Amino acid sequence: MSHSNLIDADPKILRPPLSLISIDDEAQPSSLLQKQWPRGGSIQDYFDKITSSSKHLPCSYILLYEDAPVGHVRITECLDDSSARAVAATYIITEPRNQGYGRILMKLLEKRVKQLNYHYIYVWTHTAVDFYTKCGYKPTHRVSLHRPCLKRLECSQVSRIESLLASRMAVMQHGSSSCDESTKRQAATAETVLLPPDEMVDGGASVIEDVWLRKRLVECLPLTIVSLKHRLQELQACTIKYPEYASWKYYIRHDVPWTQQVGPSCGLAALRMVHGAAQPTTAVATTDDSLPSLLEYAIQQHYSDDGELFDAMHLLRLGQDVCNLSCRTESLRATPARKILSHLMQRRLLVFAYDSQPATRQPCCNDGKSAHYGVMVGMLVGRKVDDGLNAETLRSPTPIDELSQADLISLENDPLSSECVMLALVQHGLSNKLTIAT
Repeated sequence: MSHSNLIDADPKILRPPLSLISIDDEAQPSSLLQKQWPRGGSIQDYFDKITSSSKHLPCSYILLYEDAPVGHVRITECLDDSSARAVAATYIITEPRNQGYGRILMKLLEKRVKQLNYHYIYVWTHTAVDFYTKCGYKPTHRVSLHRPCLKRLECSQVSRIESLLASRMAVMQHGSSSCDESTKRQAATAETVLLPPDEMVDGGASVIEDVWLRKRLVECLPLTIVSLKHRLQELQACTIKYPEYASWKYYIRHDVPWTQQVGPSCGLAALRMVHGAAQPTTAVATTDDSLPSLLEYAIQQHYSDDGELFDAMHLLRLGQDVCNLSCRTESLRATPARKILSHLMQRRLLVFAYDSQPATRQPCCNDGKSAHYGVMVGMLVGRKVDDGLNAETLRSPTPIDELSQADLISLENDPLSSECVMLALVQHGLSNKLTIAT
């Protein structure tokens, strides 16, 4: 067997005669896999899977002892409900067992998945829960494997499609719309397309319901600065939605860095943005090694299990204890928009919670079911009345000027200020685009 496709691996993990290869178009691995695991299909079935593997997902790897396969893994992109980049992995270890091959293969694959810029690994099993738990995996919910036609859909939309298909399958199998819950659950389980063949029965339902587990591989991602030019383009595009307002002014802290959240850690991402705004600009585009692990501290203090924060006071304490920020809580509901603008113009930042509409990322009312944290970095103010504008000017692109302290005083004292709209500019971890809303 040619080892030209040998994967570079940490010598502390992988030592001869063990080696890890990425499977491409070789016929010999197909024959070896079929010989070791005949229930997985014919040699041609394995060959078809192998030839679909590449540096991109889905892809497969074999762990070799000399030239004999002792382990196999296949990784497939999956749909995580927190918008994290995630993969699902199926591991198969041949005899002899208890040689440490499984742990070696998992360590190598975790390293490889990180190199591919994915954040989580999901696995499912009903026989090796203890093994995965010792390797740092935690119980979680079932996830959907990515199909090309589903990649643009939200996780909630895919779940609704799956529920519909599961009900249809149950009706087709039993000839009645009044199927019990266990039947529907079995039909839904059949959607998992990578279950080992020996665990399937006629009809495609799983005999034993699998336990799903996952492991976080990445705590946080680098901070980056979004240019003022890009932000102004966003603001200009927003003004088109409000044609009744004749002039616009803005205030924005464009020096606040942005970072993508990993998993359900929107609050931690917001704190990292605020902390990054207080650092020298030359140190912004880094992983901010000067900041201790927010996730580790939150878990130690029992604030969180995987980055999610449900209590604003926990976020406040993280800001004070870990980020060394001067923080206080304030009710935005009871605070006038002009006072919030005044806070912003004094270079204060506001971290606040709101419901985020899954498809558009815009604020909505959802009874806290889609709670999200963001950082208010500025405001956009539009006026209906402007004596300096004529009909010709109104047909021109609306200019946007920077808001000054004098403008703030004018807004507080102007009787026509009720003719204004004040839009919050919010950075958040799901997108580097601003959320702009009243």
